[in-house]
Amino acid sequence: MKRQILALAPLLVMAACGDSHQPTRSASASAESAVSAVRSSGVILENFDRSVRPQDDLYRFVNGAWLTRTEIPADKSNYGTFTALQDAVEKHLKSIVDAAAGAAAAPGSDEQLIGDFYASFMDEARVEELGAAPLSDELEVIDAIGNREELVNYFGRAQQLGLLNPVSAGIQPDAKNPDTYTLWVDQSGLAMPDRDYYLNDEDRFVEMRSKYRAYIEKLFEMAGRDDAEQVAEHLLELETRLARAAWAKVDLRDVEKVYNPFDVAGANEITPNLDWTQWMASTGITGHDHLVVGQPSYFEELSRALDDVPLSTWQDYLKLRLMDGFAPYLSDAYVQAHFDFHGRTIS
Repeated sequence: MKRQILALAPLLVMAACGDSHQPTRSASASAESAVSAVRSSGVILENFDRSVRPQDDLYRFVNGAWLTRTEIPADKSNYGTFTALQDAVEKHLKSIVDAAAGAAAAPGSDEQLIGDFYASFMDEARVEELGAAPLSDELEVIDAIGNREELVNYFGRAQQLGLLNPVSAGIQPDAKNPDTYTLWVDQSGLAMPDRDYYLNDEDRFVEMRSKYRAYIEKLFEMAGRDDAEQVAEHLLELETRLARAAWAKVDLRDVEKVYNPFDVAGANEITPNLDWTQWMASTGITGHDHLVVGQPSYFEELSRALDDVPLSTWQDYLKLRLMDGFAPYLSDAYVQAHFDFHGRTIS
């Protein structure tokens, strides 16, 4: 935008002053042409605050009038062009699914599937009646985990379900061989945004940890567990252990440090309790005999934790990730508990 404004400045000056060798009508035409050029460039003159000199505050000069007249909607913390575009997209999508839900579409058609899915989501009475029942099948899968190998397999399953777990993975170009796509694995598994939330002793972080413990306890109480307080304590300890092993943000920004290529056999050597061949099979990733390990020391500690943390604690950890991940789509008690922690305490 700055380049556009600077390039247009001579036009605006010429439009305002005119040319002493041209009649007035020509100057007027030049001004209209300059204004047209500004509009076609995407610069909206009505948003300018001309009480501000551009050399003092270019942002306020270009946007000041818009900032003054635009009110942030009550349901948002900020507002701008991209937020407005998102709102418009959601409005259009709602009209599409409303139409699909109200149509007598052919069974099995996209319209029928979308309409039924939306109608089920909007059936709040049914959602309240079900409570956490939609999670029961997946909770049984977690309960059936009988050893470390099956635990690692579930990490891969969680990846497919979009659930937070200690291993984050993605396939993208190799940083030093961009013609080749590579499997990258990175530290993950923390519900709070950063390791500092678990390790920093400032009052605000101590308070957030206390509220996170209470949130964990509430979820397990709603799931019918009598030992919810003890579970919360153990799970916070486990996540704190992962946080200690996690790399700090300054290290994560070092592109050389996070580029650690391994063949699968080499990666297995540093994580003897996390078999990467087995893990890849559980995610559905095939055809990769090498990977980039973003934070080797983190995965070394994860490997140790897979060996010495009780399996029951890991199962509770996975149940927490399941309940927390799907809480926004369950009954109101889960929705409110999730929002109180993530929306109020963290955000």
